[in-house]
Amino acid sequence: MNQETKVEGKSSFLPRPLIRGGFAVIVITVFILGFYFISFGSSGIFSQESFAQFGDYVGGTLNPILSFATIGLLVWSIRIQLKELRASTEALENSKIELQLTRIEAEKSASALAAQVAMSEKDFRVREITRSLNEQFKVYETLINSPSTDLDTYVDQSQNPWVEYKTVSSLIDGMRFGFPFPEFMQFKVIAKQQLDSEIETIWHQSINNLEFIFHLLDEYTVESMLPEGRLTRVSETYLLRLLGHIKSLQTIVNNDRLSKLDKKVKHLLREK
Repeated sequence: MNQETKVEGKSSFLPRPLIRGGFAVIVITVFILGFYFISFGSSGIFSQESFAQFGDYVGGTLNPILSFATIGLLVWSIRIQLKELRASTEALENSKIELQLTRIEAEKSASALAAQVAMSEKDFRVREITRSLNEQFKVYETLINSPSTDLDTYVDQSQNPWVEYKTVSSLIDGMRFGFPFPEFMQFKVIAKQQLDSEIETIWHQSINNLEFIFHLLDEYTVESMLPEGRLTRVSETYLLRLLGHIKSLQTIVNNDRLSKLDKKVKHLLREK
């Protein structure tokens, strides 16, 4: 099998018409020599005049044939070069197309990867903000449901032995349901005095915590915004929860900070 392949490779080195032309030249040359020997053999083939005539005859006959063969080889060589050039050009064009396709695919892959990374980073930020929001809501609820010494002056326990107002939550419930205790009329005055003082009280802590929750919620609404520019249900739930805490706290204390915070939350719910 290998030998046949080698033979085929060697025979295909020259085109078949050229090989046939070579054989034709050999045949014609033999024919010319034979014709000459037959025609001029009796006059003495070894004489100088005979050799001169023989040379002129052969040269005049073979020169056109060899010139034609040379032109044929030249044409064949040009055709081979043109084929190779055409093949090289096509290969180059195919390489350009493949390179463009590869570049387009690479750009698409890079864009998809960038979008995936951006989505992953966004999901991570949303999860972190959600975790912080839940923690801050727990901090606030723990704060208003824990006894505080700031509330000791609000209620005279001896006058109301069946009610204990030692947490902000219990005070909010009392104000909301309108318990008929004269001490409630003093709650807002005392709370405002504590809030206006430079001493850190439970009112300062509560408002600070609510403002921080709003800051987280503002960032959360931007990160989790729907394509249509609408809030997600989770964002609305958080905002309404925060607004409920603000309204509850305003039943006892209501300063500029709480009023501004109330307006910001409503604006966020209305605009987004």
